[in-house]
Amino acid sequence: MFLLVTLVTIVAMLLSSVALAQGYQRITFEKKEPVVIGYSVYDMLQPYWQAYAKGIEDAAKAAGYGFVLSDQKSSEQTQVSGSIDLINQGISALIVSPVQPPALPAIIDAAHEAKIPVIIGDVGVAGDYDAFVLSDNEGGGKMAAQYMVEKLKDKPGTKEVLVIELHPGSAVGEVRVKGFVDEIAKYPDFQIVASLNGNDTVEGGYQVTQDTLSAHPNLAAIYAANDPEAIGAVQALKAAGKNGVADVLVVGFNADPPSN
Repeated sequence: MFLLVTLVTIVAMLLSSVALAQGYQRITFEKKEPVVIGYSVYDMLQPYWQAYAKGIEDAAKAAGYGFVLSDQKSSEQTQVSGSIDLINQGISALIVSPVQPPALPAIIDAAHEAKIPVIIGDVGVAGDYDAFVLSDNEGGGKMAAQYMVEKLKDKPGTKEVLVIELHPGSAVGEVRVKGFVDEIAKYPDFQIVASLNGNDTVEGGYQVTQDTLSAHPNLAAIYAANDPEAIGAVQALKAAGKNGVADVLVVGFNADPPSN
């Protein structure tokens, strides 16, 4: 929650400041009344982003600000069009968690043209954004590896590990995997036998786990770069008559709230 309150605090600071964009162009932001924060969210089908959006909304309301949301639905095209739509609604500030950071410059240019500051929330950046608030994704991957090592330290022999990645090009996915891979490499009794794309979904995590179990029936652990993939892995293990803790340790990233 601290991260999300920080985002809204930065909004307040930027609305009373002048930004220097690349090329030293001075931009004076306009604090419209009432103040409304627009949030262009990565994908509202994912529990993590549902919780993230709610946190921003709650923090905005606590500060006395309005809140409007645009769902990118994991689409770069929708990221751009939805963000531009928020800008055209006359918001005071724009927070973006981009599907594809390279698409940000067009959004930022449009926002600055309307004297609106742009804050990037928890993914990756590009362009002349005004602030960037990021979770320590690489550090989280490292912590996941350390947890896995601690839990399986007494298991004899080589521990075979499956890594389930996010979709190719995911800025957060790459560093989440890097943090895990770099840390687990320090332990010679742990061996990554497969590192595969789970496409961020329960279905993807299920399929990747099912395929890997066929080739590596003695799999000891699975690291999933988000929780939907971890849930899919647990379901695949259950279908194979295995438990996601006692038989094959599954570690997911995000701590998403449980779904009903």
